Amino acid sequence: MAGPRRYDRTGIMTPLVSVVIPVYNAGQFLSDCLESVCAQTLQDIEIICVNDGSEDNSPEILKEFASRDSRIHIIDQPNGGELAARNSGIHAASGKWLGFVDSDDRAAPEMFERLVFNGEKYQTDISHCGLMFCYPDGHNVSHYGTGILRQQDHDTGLIDLLDGSQIEPSMCCKLYRRELFNGFDVSERIRHNGDLYCNFLLFDKASSAVYEDFCGYLYRQRPYSGLADAQSVERLRGILSVRHDILKMSEPPIHSAAYRFWLSTLVNTLNQVSVSGDPQKEAFYEECRALLRTEKDNISRLSWKQQTAALLHLHAPGLARLCYRVYGKYSIYRYEH
Repeated sequence: MAGPRRYDRTGIMTPLVSVVIPVYNAGQFLSDCLESVCAQTLQDIEIICVNDGSEDNSPEILKEFASRDSRIHIIDQPNGGELAARNSGIHAASGKWLGFVDSDDRAAPEMFERLVFNGEKYQTDISHCGLMFCYPDGHNVSHYGTGILRQQDHDTGLIDLLDGSQIEPSMCCKLYRRELFNGFDVSERIRHNGDLYCNFLLFDKASSAVYEDFCGYLYRQRPYSGLADAQSVERLRGILSVRHDILKMSEPPIHSAAYRFWLSTLVNTLNQVSVSGDPQKEAFYEECRALLRTEKDNISRLSWKQQTAALLHLHAPGLARLCYRVYGKYSIYRYEH
Protein backbone atom coordinates (compact mmCIF):
# COMPACT_ATOMS: atom_id res chain seq x y z
CA MET A 1 0.00 0.00 0.00
CA ALA A 2 1.61 3.22 -1.13
CA GLY A 3 0.67 6.69 0.05
CA PRO A 4 2.03 10.16 0.76
CA ARG A 5 5.02 10.32 3.06
CA ARG A 6 4.22 11.41 6.62
CA TYR A 7 6.42 13.63 8.76
CA ASP A 8 6.22 14.62 12.41
CA ARG A 9 6.62 18.18 13.67
CA THR A 10 10.39 17.94 13.50
CA GLY A 11 10.35 16.86 9.87
CA ILE A 12 11.20 13.20 10.57
CA MET A 13 9.39 10.72 8.34
CA THR A 14 6.92 8.55 10.28
CA PRO A 15 5.59 5.07 9.44
CA LEU A 16 2.00 4.26 8.58
CA VAL A 17 1.79 1.50 11.22
CA SER A 18 3.66 0.87 14.47
CA VAL A 19 3.64 -2.78 15.56
CA VAL A 20 4.40 -3.37 19.24
CA ILE A 21 5.70 -6.81 20.27
CA PRO A 22 6.20 -7.48 24.01
CA VAL A 23 8.89 -10.15 24.46
CA TYR A 24 9.53 -12.26 27.52
CA ASN A 25 11.37 -15.60 27.29
CA ALA A 26 9.84 -16.25 23.87
CA GLY A 27 12.90 -17.74 22.19
CA GLN A 28 11.10 -20.89 21.08
CA PHE A 29 8.61 -18.97 18.92
CA LEU A 30 10.09 -15.49 18.49
CA SER A 31 11.72 -16.06 15.10
CA ASP A 32 8.43 -17.23 13.58
CA CYS A 33 6.70 -14.18 15.00
CA LEU A 34 9.27 -11.68 13.70
CA GLU A 35 9.42 -13.32 10.28
CA SER A 36 5.64 -12.99 9.93
CA VAL A 37 5.71 -9.29 10.83
CA CYS A 38 8.70 -8.48 8.64
CA ALA A 39 7.03 -10.25 5.70
CA GLN A 40 3.85 -8.16 5.81
CA THR A 41 2.59 -7.00 2.42
CA LEU A 42 2.37 -3.57 4.03
CA GLN A 43 6.02 -2.60 4.30
CA ASP A 44 5.54 0.92 5.70
CA ILE A 45 5.77 -0.17 9.32
CA GLU A 46 8.00 0.17 12.35
CA ILE A 47 8.41 -2.86 14.60
CA ILE A 48 8.92 -2.03 18.28
CA CYS A 49 10.12 -5.04 20.27
CA VAL A 50 10.05 -4.56 24.03
CA ASN A 51 12.37 -7.04 25.72
CA ASP A 52 10.72 -7.33 29.12
CA GLY A 53 13.68 -8.75 31.07
CA SER A 54 13.97 -12.01 29.12
CA GLU A 55 16.35 -14.59 30.57
CA ASP A 56 16.50 -16.90 27.54
CA ASN A 57 17.92 -16.31 24.04
CA SER A 58 15.22 -13.77 23.09
CA PRO A 59 17.61 -10.76 23.23
CA GLU A 60 20.02 -12.45 20.82
CA ILE A 61 17.19 -13.26 18.39
CA LEU A 62 15.98 -9.66 18.52
CA LYS A 63 19.45 -8.28 17.81
CA GLU A 64 19.96 -10.68 14.91
CA PHE A 65 16.67 -9.65 13.27
CA ALA A 66 17.33 -5.95 13.92
CA SER A 67 20.68 -6.26 12.14
CA ARG A 68 18.80 -7.45 9.04
CA ASP A 69 15.77 -5.14 9.15
CA SER A 70 16.14 -1.46 10.03
CA ARG A 71 12.43 -1.21 10.82
CA ILE A 72 13.00 -3.18 14.05
CA HIS A 73 13.64 -1.14 17.19
CA ILE A 74 14.47 -2.81 20.51
CA ILE A 75 13.59 -1.50 23.96
CA ASP A 76 15.20 -3.30 26.91
CA GLN A 77 13.59 -3.01 30.34
CA PRO A 78 13.36 -4.99 33.60
CA ASN A 79 10.54 -7.51 33.75
CA GLY A 80 7.28 -5.73 34.48
CA GLY A 81 4.69 -7.86 32.73
CA GLU A 82 2.88 -7.65 29.41
CA LEU A 83 0.97 -4.44 30.12
CA ALA A 84 4.15 -2.65 31.20
CA ALA A 85 5.88 -3.81 27.99
CA ARG A 86 2.96 -2.66 25.87
CA ASN A 87 2.90 0.71 27.60
CA SER A 88 6.59 1.19 26.75
CA GLY A 89 5.93 0.28 23.13
CA ILE A 90 2.94 2.62 22.93
CA HIS A 91 4.99 5.54 24.24
CA ALA A 92 7.72 4.87 21.67
CA ALA A 93 5.38 4.40 18.69
CA SER A 94 5.20 7.08 16.00
CA GLY A 95 2.92 5.50 13.40
CA LYS A 96 -0.47 6.76 12.28
CA TRP A 97 -1.92 3.39 13.29
CA LEU A 98 -0.90 1.19 16.19
CA GLY A 99 -1.12 -2.61 16.37
CA PHE A 100 0.10 -5.44 18.59
CA VAL A 101 1.47 -8.93 18.07
CA ASP A 102 2.33 -11.33 20.89
CA SER A 103 5.80 -12.85 20.62
CA ASP A 104 4.55 -16.44 20.34
CA ASP A 105 1.97 -15.70 17.63
CA ARG A 106 2.08 -14.76 13.95
CA ALA A 107 0.31 -12.36 11.64
CA ALA A 108 -0.98 -13.46 8.22
CA PRO A 109 0.98 -11.66 5.46
CA GLU A 110 -1.88 -9.35 4.45
CA MET A 111 -3.32 -8.60 7.89
CA PHE A 112 -2.02 -5.08 8.46
CA GLU A 113 -2.57 -4.01 4.86
CA ARG A 114 -6.22 -5.08 4.95
CA LEU A 115 -6.81 -3.51 8.34
CA VAL A 116 -5.32 -0.17 7.23
CA PHE A 117 -7.32 -0.28 3.99
CA ASN A 118 -10.60 -0.75 5.86
CA GLY A 119 -9.76 1.84 8.50
CA GLU A 120 -8.92 4.47 5.89
CA LYS A 121 -11.80 3.59 3.56
CA TYR A 122 -14.43 3.85 6.27
CA GLN A 123 -12.60 6.56 8.28
CA THR A 124 -12.82 4.68 11.57
CA ASP A 125 -10.75 4.80 14.74
CA ILE A 126 -10.43 1.00 15.02
CA SER A 127 -10.11 -1.63 12.29
CA HIS A 128 -10.23 -5.28 13.32
CA CYS A 129 -10.55 -8.82 12.03
CA GLY A 130 -10.97 -12.45 13.07
CA LEU A 131 -8.27 -14.91 13.98
CA MET A 132 -7.13 -18.51 13.68
CA PHE A 133 -6.53 -20.74 16.69
CA CYS A 134 -3.40 -22.81 15.95
CA TYR A 135 -3.00 -25.92 18.11
CA PRO A 136 0.23 -27.81 18.94
CA ASP A 137 -0.91 -30.91 17.04
CA GLY A 138 -1.10 -28.90 13.81
CA HIS A 139 -4.85 -28.46 13.47
CA ASN A 140 -6.33 -24.98 13.17
CA VAL A 141 -9.75 -23.57 14.04
CA SER A 142 -11.02 -20.46 12.26
CA HIS A 143 -12.76 -17.75 14.24
CA TYR A 144 -14.57 -17.32 11.92
CA GLY A 145 -13.54 -16.34 8.41
CA THR A 146 -17.05 -15.61 7.10
CA GLY A 147 -15.86 -12.60 5.09
CA ILE A 148 -18.60 -10.31 6.38
CA LEU A 149 -17.81 -6.64 6.86
CA ARG A 150 -19.52 -4.76 9.69
CA GLN A 151 -19.36 -1.05 10.38
CA GLN A 152 -19.80 -0.18 14.05
CA ASP A 153 -20.69 3.11 15.65
CA HIS A 154 -19.56 3.83 19.21
CA ASP A 155 -22.33 1.90 21.00
CA THR A 156 -22.45 -0.99 18.53
CA GLY A 157 -18.69 -1.51 18.81
CA LEU A 158 -18.88 -1.75 22.60
CA ILE A 159 -21.92 -4.03 22.57
CA ASP A 160 -20.32 -6.34 19.99
CA LEU A 161 -17.15 -6.46 22.09
CA LEU A 162 -19.06 -7.40 25.23
CA ASP A 163 -21.33 -9.86 23.44
CA GLY A 164 -18.26 -11.80 22.29
CA SER A 165 -20.17 -13.99 19.83
CA GLN A 166 -17.98 -12.82 16.96
CA ILE A 167 -15.54 -10.18 18.19
CA GLU A 168 -12.48 -11.48 20.05
CA PRO A 169 -11.24 -9.39 23.02
CA SER A 170 -7.60 -9.68 21.92
CA MET A 171 -5.74 -6.47 21.08
CA CYS A 172 -3.66 -8.37 18.54
CA CYS A 173 -6.23 -8.60 15.73
CA LYS A 174 -6.91 -4.86 15.73
CA LEU A 175 -5.43 -1.59 14.52
CA TYR A 176 -6.03 1.63 16.44
CA ARG A 177 -5.64 5.26 15.44
CA ARG A 178 -2.61 6.55 17.30
CA GLU A 179 -4.67 9.37 18.85
CA LEU A 180 -6.72 6.88 20.87
CA PHE A 181 -3.64 6.30 23.04
CA ASN A 182 -3.21 9.97 23.96
CA GLY A 183 -3.39 10.00 27.74
CA PHE A 184 -4.00 6.25 27.73
CA ASP A 185 -2.43 4.43 30.65
CA VAL A 186 -3.80 1.12 31.86
CA SER A 187 -3.01 0.13 35.42
CA GLU A 188 -0.40 -2.60 35.39
CA ARG A 189 -2.12 -4.23 38.38
CA ILE A 190 -4.50 -5.94 35.93
CA ARG A 191 -3.15 -9.46 35.50
CA HIS A 192 -6.13 -11.18 33.91
CA ASN A 193 -8.33 -10.05 31.01
CA GLY A 194 -6.04 -7.09 30.34
CA ASP A 195 -6.84 -7.15 26.61
CA LEU A 196 -10.57 -6.94 27.23
CA TYR A 197 -10.13 -4.12 29.73
CA CYS A 198 -7.93 -2.13 27.35
CA ASN A 199 -10.27 -2.72 24.43
CA PHE A 200 -13.26 -1.52 26.43
CA LEU A 201 -11.46 1.75 27.17
CA LEU A 202 -10.29 2.16 23.57
CA PHE A 203 -13.64 1.30 21.97
CA ASP A 204 -15.25 3.74 24.41
CA LYS A 205 -12.92 6.49 23.16
CA ALA A 206 -13.49 5.55 19.50
CA SER A 207 -16.28 7.15 17.49
CA SER A 208 -16.50 4.17 15.11
CA ALA A 209 -14.90 0.88 14.09
CA VAL A 210 -14.96 -1.52 11.16
CA TYR A 211 -14.75 -5.30 11.38
CA GLU A 212 -13.88 -7.62 8.49
CA ASP A 213 -14.19 -11.28 9.38
CA PHE A 214 -11.03 -12.73 7.87
CA CYS A 215 -8.56 -14.76 9.94
CA GLY A 216 -5.66 -12.35 9.92
CA TYR A 217 -4.12 -13.22 13.27
CA LEU A 218 -2.62 -16.67 13.93
CA TYR A 219 -3.07 -17.27 17.64
CA ARG A 220 -0.86 -20.07 18.93
CA GLN A 221 -2.57 -22.23 21.56
CA ARG A 222 0.12 -23.13 24.05
CA PRO A 223 -0.70 -25.71 26.73
CA TYR A 224 -1.39 -24.19 30.11
CA SER A 225 1.05 -25.18 32.80
CA GLY A 226 -1.97 -27.03 34.10
CA LEU A 227 -5.74 -26.82 34.25
CA ALA A 228 -5.27 -25.82 37.87
CA ASP A 229 -3.78 -22.52 36.65
CA ALA A 230 -6.80 -21.89 34.44
CA GLN A 231 -9.16 -22.57 37.33
CA SER A 232 -7.18 -20.89 40.10
CA VAL A 233 -9.15 -18.64 42.41
CA GLU A 234 -6.74 -15.77 41.76
CA ARG A 235 -7.32 -15.93 38.00
CA LEU A 236 -11.08 -16.39 38.21
CA ARG A 237 -11.42 -13.58 40.75
CA GLY A 238 -9.33 -11.33 38.51
CA ILE A 239 -11.50 -11.97 35.46
CA LEU A 240 -14.70 -11.39 37.42
CA SER A 241 -13.28 -8.18 38.87
CA VAL A 242 -12.34 -6.76 35.46
CA ARG A 243 -15.80 -7.46 34.09
CA HIS A 244 -17.42 -5.86 37.10
CA ASP A 245 -15.22 -2.79 36.56
CA ILE A 246 -16.50 -2.67 32.97
CA LEU A 247 -20.08 -2.82 34.27
CA LYS A 248 -19.43 0.12 36.59
CA MET A 249 -17.95 2.17 33.72
CA SER A 250 -20.80 1.41 31.29
CA GLU A 251 -23.11 4.25 30.33
CA PRO A 252 -26.89 3.69 29.84
CA PRO A 253 -26.79 2.81 26.09
CA ILE A 254 -24.65 -0.27 26.79
CA HIS A 255 -25.36 -0.89 30.47
CA SER A 256 -27.79 -3.73 29.76
CA ALA A 257 -25.22 -5.55 27.59
CA ALA A 258 -22.50 -4.97 30.22
CA TYR A 259 -24.75 -6.31 32.98
CA ARG A 260 -25.60 -9.45 31.03
CA PHE A 261 -21.88 -9.87 30.27
CA TRP A 262 -20.97 -9.63 33.96
CA LEU A 263 -23.78 -11.93 35.10
CA SER A 264 -22.77 -14.50 32.47
CA THR A 265 -19.19 -14.31 33.76
CA LEU A 266 -20.41 -14.91 37.31
CA VAL A 267 -22.13 -18.13 36.21
CA ASN A 268 -19.06 -19.22 34.24
CA THR A 269 -16.91 -18.51 37.29
CA LEU A 270 -19.11 -20.79 39.37
CA ASN A 271 -18.71 -23.49 36.72
CA GLN A 272 -14.94 -23.21 36.73
CA VAL A 273 -14.38 -22.92 40.46
CA SER A 274 -16.77 -25.80 41.18
CA VAL A 275 -14.22 -28.24 39.70
CA SER A 276 -11.06 -26.30 40.60
CA GLY A 277 -8.30 -27.91 42.61
CA ASP A 278 -7.45 -24.62 44.32
CA PRO A 279 -7.48 -24.96 48.14
CA GLN A 280 -9.42 -21.69 48.35
CA LYS A 281 -12.15 -22.85 46.01
CA GLU A 282 -14.85 -23.64 48.59
CA ALA A 283 -14.84 -20.18 50.15
CA PHE A 284 -14.81 -18.50 46.74
CA TYR A 285 -17.56 -20.80 45.43
CA GLU A 286 -19.84 -19.83 48.32
CA GLU A 287 -18.93 -16.17 47.83
CA CYS A 288 -20.01 -16.38 44.20
CA ARG A 289 -23.19 -18.30 45.09
CA ALA A 290 -24.12 -15.58 47.56
CA LEU A 291 -23.55 -12.94 44.88
CA LEU A 292 -25.65 -14.87 42.36
CA ARG A 293 -28.43 -15.19 44.94
CA THR A 294 -28.73 -11.39 45.03
CA GLU A 295 -29.13 -11.42 41.23
CA LYS A 296 -31.60 -14.34 41.01
CA ASP A 297 -34.41 -12.17 39.61
CA ASN A 298 -32.25 -11.37 36.54
CA ILE A 299 -31.19 -14.92 35.67
CA SER A 300 -33.85 -14.98 32.95
CA ARG A 301 -31.72 -12.50 30.95
CA LEU A 302 -29.14 -15.22 30.30
CA SER A 303 -29.13 -17.98 27.68
CA TRP A 304 -31.11 -21.10 28.59
CA LYS A 305 -27.90 -23.05 29.20
CA GLN A 306 -26.63 -20.46 31.63
CA GLN A 307 -30.03 -20.16 33.29
CA THR A 308 -29.93 -23.91 33.91
CA ALA A 309 -26.39 -23.73 35.30
CA ALA A 310 -27.26 -20.78 37.53
CA LEU A 311 -30.31 -22.53 39.00
CA LEU A 312 -28.31 -25.68 39.64
CA HIS A 313 -25.58 -23.75 41.44
CA LEU A 314 -28.21 -22.05 43.59
CA HIS A 315 -30.39 -25.04 44.44
CA ALA A 316 -28.34 -28.19 43.71
CA PRO A 317 -24.63 -27.35 43.86
CA GLY A 318 -23.58 -31.01 44.03
CA LEU A 319 -25.42 -31.77 40.79
CA ALA A 320 -24.02 -28.61 39.22
CA ARG A 321 -20.47 -29.75 39.94
CA LEU A 322 -21.15 -33.22 38.53
CA CYS A 323 -22.69 -31.81 35.34
CA TYR A 324 -19.83 -29.41 34.75
CA ARG A 325 -17.23 -32.10 35.43
CA VAL A 326 -18.82 -34.31 32.75
CA TYR A 327 -19.20 -31.40 30.34
CA GLY A 328 -15.57 -30.40 30.85
CA LYS A 329 -14.33 -33.77 29.63
CA TYR A 330 -15.90 -33.16 26.23
CA SER A 331 -15.01 -29.52 25.74
CA ILE A 332 -11.75 -27.85 24.73
CA TYR A 333 -10.51 -25.24 27.15
CA ARG A 334 -9.00 -22.29 25.30
CA TYR A 335 -6.38 -20.17 26.93
CA GLU A 336 -7.77 -16.66 27.30
CA HIS A 337 -5.72 -13.44 26.59
